[in-house]
Amino acid sequence: MKIQVQKIILLIVFIVGTYLVSAQQDDNLLSFERACLFHIVKKSPSLNANFGQFFEYSGPNVLLNDGTINYDSIEQIITNRPDLLFIRKTEISKGPPGLLAELANKMAVLELNKVLLERRTNYVQNTPFINAHYTDFEKILTEELPPIAVVEKDSTLKPIKELYLFTDPALTFKQKVDYLSKNKNFTDEDRRKILNAFSTAINTHLQKRCFEIYQVLGGIASDFESYLVAAGEGGNTAGLLAEFEKNLSGKWNKGLPKAIGLFPYQLERYNTKEISPERVATISMNTTGNNKVTNLHFDVWGYNSKKQTTIVIEKNNKNYILFGAGDTKFLSPDSTFSGGSTLISVVNDLEKNDVGKLKERISGKKGIEEKLKTKIEKRASVYKLIQEEEGKYMRFSNGKITVKKKAPRKVRRARRKALDSQSEQPNQSARPVIKSNKKKKRKKQVDLIDLYHQYETLTKEIQYFQQLKTEEIEKLSLYTDKLDFYKSALGENILGYSIKDSLYTYSDSSTFDMRTQEFQFYPTQKPEPFFIKLIAIPDNAIASTADEVMLHVSKIDQDPRLTATLNLNLSDQFDPDKYELKQALLLNKDSVALRTISEIILKSEKPIVIKANGYGVGEWNGFTVVKNPTPKEMNTYPTSRTDSTYARLRKTAMYIQTNYKLVIEIESFTDPVYSGIAINNKVLAEIATKNKLSKNDILSGLRTKTVMLTFQDEYIKWVAQHYDASKARIIIDRFNNELQKTRIRVGEINFKPKELTLE
Repeated sequence: MKIQVQKIILLIVFIVGTYLVSAQQDDNLLSFERACLFHIVKKSPSLNANFGQFFEYSGPNVLLNDGTINYDSIEQIITNRPDLLFIRKTEISKGPPGLLAELANKMAVLELNKVLLERRTNYVQNTPFINAHYTDFEKILTEELPPIAVVEKDSTLKPIKELYLFTDPALTFKQKVDYLSKNKNFTDEDRRKILNAFSTAINTHLQKRCFEIYQVLGGIASDFESYLVAAGEGGNTAGLLAEFEKNLSGKWNKGLPKAIGLFPYQLERYNTKEISPERVATISMNTTGNNKVTNLHFDVWGYNSKKQTTIVIEKNNKNYILFGAGDTKFLSPDSTFSGGSTLISVVNDLEKNDVGKLKERISGKKGIEEKLKTKIEKRASVYKLIQEEEGKYMRFSNGKITVKKKAPRKVRRARRKALDSQSEQPNQSARPVIKSNKKKKRKKQVDLIDLYHQYETLTKEIQYFQQLKTEEIEKLSLYTDKLDFYKSALGENILGYSIKDSLYTYSDSSTFDMRTQEFQFYPTQKPEPFFIKLIAIPDNAIASTADEVMLHVSKIDQDPRLTATLNLNLSDQFDPDKYELKQALLLNKDSVALRTISEIILKSEKPIVIKANGYGVGEWNGFTVVKNPTPKEMNTYPTSRTDSTYARLRKTAMYIQTNYKLVIEIESFTDPVYSGIAINNKVLAEIATKNKLSKNDILSGLRTKTVMLTFQDEYIKWVAQHYDASKARIIIDRFNNELQKTRIRVGEINFKPKELTLE
């Protein structure tokens, strides 16, 4: 009986365990997709470092001849036996969202690579998976293609069969352009539209699929964008040969998708002679707004160790520059982080050694302009002498000048003799000596011949320097245009940064984490436009060629409040038109968070930021309450005050974050029904009237003030109870000092707490 009970217990444990494993593994992925994810994670150093432990493979290891694991074979094993791989999706979802998007993108790229290959080579026997994904891709492509590139088949428009070559991801940009050029039916505009159509189809399909996989893996985002982009000359250059990622030992990984043809190039807009890709590819996006962090993640493909990958982020005329390292593939704001030619070094070289030297050669003290000026002045003086000598000669020749172009033989001999004499005696004049017994007429004739010769020589030299100046100015214009182009790409206002523990913090509080390759814009209420520039480094300062570089970039919104150390959400906790709290703000469960906050305040090197806002009437944006930019207030509730549509708008909250600095944020909102508070404070009433602040604006500010002062009182008491006197004094003094600087923002006005009172 005892044995039977044990068997039943074991059976229950097995069933429950199987259920739990099944529940945790319900990832809606096909077996080969799960196998591919495992392969991608294990072959990508940064992904393996963050997610590798959550992919638990229990099958046999297959080794290559050099003793390393053969992940190609293991991928096939998992495809056939999916039960050998356990994926902890819950744990993966807690990882850096940018890296999760990178994993999803690599999976999406691998899938599309496989779909296009099999569709092209094995059309009849395609699986439902292949057909479904290709149909989605083809639909987008057909909508973007010009009419000459589509044909109607079975009442459906499809790309003409000549374009199936383009579905080969191994083709370079130049190979595609060459192929299109062979079709005489296509105009240049048709060819451009076809190339752009494929670029749009690839990015649209991959973004959709990337987000699907991101969500399957537990990722959360309400604002998600993902792009592939390439820059360079579009040929098979060194960067493409380095497309695979390197591992930490510097060896190239194999087995990941070789997808150079899937990275779209942007076409040069001003090159009408040929179809060429942009050397600086630009992606335009907007920050998320809604007080959420905008998280950007960069994954660079096609590294060239001799040319440092350069990425510029530009927002509000501020520029943040990231430089790549060929040995680890990581980006960093520090250009000395890795060797190789950078765009900044190209600009500096161009400015100093090319533009600078050309300007000196043209306009310097010993430059062309100075030499030209000297020659012109000398020729003018010679011309003046010619006029004088001609006048003298005319007096001896009855007003008739008969000087031959060529001097008499005796004169020429004398000139040669004088020149020979000069070579022996450098200080003597090269001018032939005229004997005193020669007639004056002969002497004047010789003088004129010599002057004419000087004039002709100077004229030729002037023409030479004028031509040289023209050529050098044209060259300077070319170099200056290049310099302006590269400076424009880099931007004029390059922000400085500080660094601590691989986290770079810019002067405007934006951050870049080198460990996760994530760049974050500080949260703002309204979305703001920004640009990402991928720059192909030229072979030299004025080269028309530049090596390829390819980039995947993702944008994901993050609500920092979800991960706040302390999150106090007072939803509808105030009586109508009241701003007094009816209960304590802090509870016993908040002790751990308060300890974390206090330890940060003790460390004086970490900044403290306190933000207090009375936002007035709020609105629901689908996820949370935000300020209503154009509120329409009502006299009464259409239904009832307890209606959740209105109750959720009456929100007051405090969030305290402790990632890299202490950020305390307090905010309050009201519903759109008119407030009945009485503002007896004349100064406050005048400010409200002048700045068009509603009573709901003032009420939300008062509630924010209440939370701020209540937290101050309760927190100081907690510190006094849990720290010795010396440490408590440091914490309390520093906290109070920062709090005294805090202003409560209502509308466009910043109030001191004591100014915000109704009486």
